[in-house]
Amino acid sequence: MAPSYRLSVSLNLAELFRDRGPALRALEARAEAARREARVRVAEAFFRWLAAREAARAAADGVEAREAELKALQARARVGAAAPHEVLAAAERLSQARLALYRANLDLALALEDLARAVGLPLDALRGLLRPLEEEGGTPGTPRPPKGP
Repeated sequence: MAPSYRLSVSLNLAELFRDRGPALRALEARAEAARREARVRVAEAFFRWLAAREAARAAADGVEAREAELKALQARARVGAAAPHEVLAAAERLSQARLALYRANLDLALALEDLARAVGLPLDALRGLLRPLEEEGGTPGTPRPPKGP
């Protein structure tokens, strides 16, 4: 007896010719929503980075101001025009300003890492892209200070 083989093919014509338009539109809508969410995440991360950068700059300015204040009070104390407790208070304010700068720099580093994660770039590549903003000291669209006379 010879073996016999039988092939059975069944084709559902209703499934084959069914309108795939609604499913395709739903898929396109989900893709568009995902693109929007990605743009929002990147924008939020970028603006967090900008805010952190400005906070770090302000904190650095605060340290400079407190250092100048302390030097001035130390000079006044040497000639007897300022009390020692005033010098100590200025030193404490400088210490607090340095702590604020440390925290601001930490926030800036974390914001940069969040931005790198949001855009999907390595940290070094992102730093390269942001370098022009750092050198100019602003963002596109911000007025530049006038150049020298």
